[in-house]
Amino acid sequence: MDHEQVFALALTPDSPETWNNLGNALQHLYRLNEAESAYRQALALKPNFADAWYNLGTVRGSIGIDTNSFAEYETLALRLASEPMHLRAIKHCLLENRAFAPLFDAPKTVRNLERAYLQMLMQWIAGNPAISFDVSATH
Repeated sequence: MDHEQVFALALTPDSPETWNNLGNALQHLYRLNEAESAYRQALALKPNFADAWYNLGTVRGSIGIDTNSFAEYETLALRLASEPMHLRAIKHCLLENRAFAPLFDAPKTVRNLERAYLQMLMQWIAGNPAISFDVSATH
């Protein structure tokens, strides 16, 4: 962590953006546990902070099922079929990450998406131009 980041954090400890930026810096230094803590602090301050959720997912590591071609996909499928421990590790990672990924909460995602659509419709009915907005999470 460089002096500018320490200074920014000292000046704005309640800023989710500052914590997210700190997480990015720590992740680039491969200080992954510290990066994860910084992203979690950003999310504690702003629970619907999409960038921090994304960064938390990346710092927690790829679960190892992304491929770039059919050949890679086929190789991965054969590996998973022949290496039960690898498949078990991926299943474990998916289950563990469910607690941190809002998208896994389908009813909540639907409610928030419907609220966003309603807000966009009201904006359009009022004759206003499209704007960027946040939809605060519902429970």
